[in-house]
Amino acid sequence: MEEIIDDQTTETTELTRSVDAITAKVETLVIETTEAYEATGEFLKNCKKTAKQVEAFYSEDLTAATDKKKAAEAERKEVSNKIKLFTDKLDRAERAAKNLMSNFLTKQEVANRKADADRRKIEEEKRLDLAIETGHEEILEKPIAVVMSEVPKVEGTYTVDVWGYEIIDKTKINAAFIIPDEKAIGQVVRSMKEKAQELIGEGVKVTCRKDIRARV
Repeated sequence: MEEIIDDQTTETTELTRSVDAITAKVETLVIETTEAYEATGEFLKNCKKTAKQVEAFYSEDLTAATDKKKAAEAERKEVSNKIKLFTDKLDRAERAAKNLMSNFLTKQEVANRKADADRRKIEEEKRLDLAIETGHEEILEKPIAVVMSEVPKVEGTYTVDVWGYEIIDKTKINAAFIIPDEKAIGQVVRSMKEKAQELIGEGVKVTCRKDIRARV
C-alpha cells in the first residue's frame, strides 16, 4: 500500500512539474514570424495533450467521486420528494388563502377610498356653508383633516405592493425598453454568417474573428 501511495505521489509531482513548465512558458511567447506562429501552434497542441494526460491520471478518482455524487443526489432527491408530498399541498393552500386575502384587501381599499372621498366632500360642504354664514372665507384655506380608513391586519402577516405590467401596444413602448433578443441574433449570425447583416439590419454589426483550436 505504501509503495502504491509513493508511486502516486511521484506521478503527481511529475505531473505538477510538467504543467508548471508549460504554463510558465506561455509568458515568453511572442509571435512576430511565421516560425514563431508555428512554434506557438505546437505549444497549443502540447497544452491539449498534457490536459488529456491530467484527465487520464485522475479518471478513476473522478469516476468514483461522480458515482458517490450520483448516489448522494439520488438519496437527496428521494428525501426531497417525500417533503414535497406535504409541502406542495401546503403551498397550494397558502396561495389560495393569500389570493382570498389579497382580493379582500383590494376591495376594502377601493371602498375605503370612496368612503374617505365622501367624508372629505361632506367636510368641504360644511366649511363652505360656514364660510357663507359667517363671512370668514379664510376657513376654506385651512387643510381638511380626514382620518383615513385602515385595512385589517393579522399579527404575523404583512402586505407588500407587487407591481406588474401588461403590454397594450408594443409600438408605443419607449425605445429604451425594446431589448433585442441577443440569443436569436447570435443564432442567425452563426447560421447565415455575413448574409445575416442584411436580415438583421444596420443596428447590429456582424463580425468575424479567427478563433484558434487544437486537436491531438
